[in-house]
Amino acid sequence: HVSIGSQKHDALITAGKASYIGKEKKSVITGSPLLTKVVNNETIYLRADTFIILEKNEPPEQEVHALNHVRLYQEVLQGIADGAVYNTSKNTIYLHNKPVIWCGQYQITGEEVHLSIKEAEHVRMYIDKNLFMASENLVGHYNQVKGNKLVGLFKEGVIEKMSISGNSESIYFALGDNNELVGMNHIKCNGMEMTMVDNTLAQMTCQPKPIGVFYPAENLKEDQMKLPGFVWFGEKWPTKANILEEPLKEMTDQNP
Repeated sequence: HVSIGSQKHDALITAGKASYIGKEKKSVITGSPLLTKVVNNETIYLRADTFIILEKNEPPEQEVHALNHVRLYQEVLQGIADGAVYNTSKNTIYLHNKPVIWCGQYQITGEEVHLSIKEAEHVRMYIDKNLFMASENLVGHYNQVKGNKLVGLFKEGVIEKMSISGNSESIYFALGDNNELVGMNHIKCNGMEMTMVDNTLAQMTCQPKPIGVFYPAENLKEDQMKLPGFVWFGEKWPTKANILEEPLKEMTDQNP
């Protein structure tokens, strides 16, 4: 068991094994490594099968390359991927190879996901290709948005604003006073600007003029209720408990 701490970066890594290659300024860490770092008084947990840590001098910074079965947990966001790069100085996280991010009630996927964690619990998210966002409503339907690119602003686990560009398309379900399904809005346009209040869509503007259809509940068909490419990964949503408890679970699994 090894522990590697960095007061400069306010970070701690615990793992089963570590080796350092001085000539390359590179550390290779295996044995269920866990990175813990405090950012804006909130703790980030990052776990993977292997960490490769690169020290850079110009400018001074540290990159943690997480490989295979990557899981990320912070109070305001969580994520999984098969690869990630975390810059501990800039507080940026780049997830690649099948990334999935959760923020509040929203699941967000794309070809690659870039996160920038700012002060006052602000998180900026950038997706450059194949954006797909979904959230489950109170009665089990999935509101969905897709497009080419996303720039999103999150604060305290709540989406504040989103800009979506390129072949944008959305499905939103309208509920009545008793949460009964009233109908579904299906909108297509080139770009969308969305403003959220309490993780609920408050305003959406489309450019240019959108093409939209409202389907009353009684006329809805099952194949109209999901956009192409929709997949729900809720069973893979990481929690703080399952990230921290993994070493104990592995030891238990190895016992007869």
